[in-house]
Amino acid sequence: MEINYQKMLETIMDALNYATLVDENCRIIYMSRNYYEGVYGLSRDDIIGRHICDIVPDSRIPAILKNGRASLGEYYYFQNTRENTFANRFPLYVDGELKGLFAEAVIYSFDDVVHMNELVHALKRENRILKKELLNIQKHRHGLESIVGKSEALQNTKKLISKFANSNLSILITGETGTGKELYANAIHYMSNRCNMPYVKINCAAIPGELLESELFGYEKGAFTGASEKGKIGKFEYANGGTILLDEIGEMPLFL
Repeated sequence: MEINYQKMLETIMDALNYATLVDENCRIIYMSRNYYEGVYGLSRDDIIGRHICDIVPDSRIPAILKNGRASLGEYYYFQNTRENTFANRFPLYVDGELKGLFAEAVIYSFDDVVHMNELVHALKRENRILKKELLNIQKHRHGLESIVGKSEALQNTKKLISKFANSNLSILITGETGTGKELYANAIHYMSNRCNMPYVKINCAAIPGELLESELFGYEKGAFTGASEKGKIGKFEYANGGTILLDEIGEMPLFL
């Protein structure tokens, strides 16, 4: 069965609120029925092929076509219907050439928009408070207080950490298994001015040598066979501004 794409386009357009499709010269290719009939009282024959500004004098479509960039969520007030809307306008490119534009206005109650805006701000405030509380809990749980002991050697180590935690120096922590090296690393991060930034832990001994480089530094898409098409961000880049812990760094292949 042959598909009537023109009829399909008209069905889609008529299902939208106030939708318009124009060519590169701002000539109307199609407009949703509730737009040309409901707002302007016109027929389809009255609008097809006309310049958009002949129908909508204050249309922003010519300006968007001129700069070639999409405009999303722009407030627009319909004088005819006295409706508050938000318009999305998308320039259409074919083989890199601008060939037209699609626009749709979404109708909202202005009171609803104000309420949503207030709700978003309230959620942002609550999120900031919760993040601050979580950070305080993490500082208490992973700070020096979590390292129990009264020996002189331990107390000297704590003083050393307090002295260098805020520096940007690379710090090497050595010690036998079970002496709490990771506890000290945690304390260094949560005592530093980087404590609200990412803290990334990597077990170098658990990652095969041939994969370690891509794990640490990431890769661009198609860099090697089997690479993700989207590429991958490296752990160093992800930890930027924060702290990265290279656990068992002594197990890393020497060439790395």
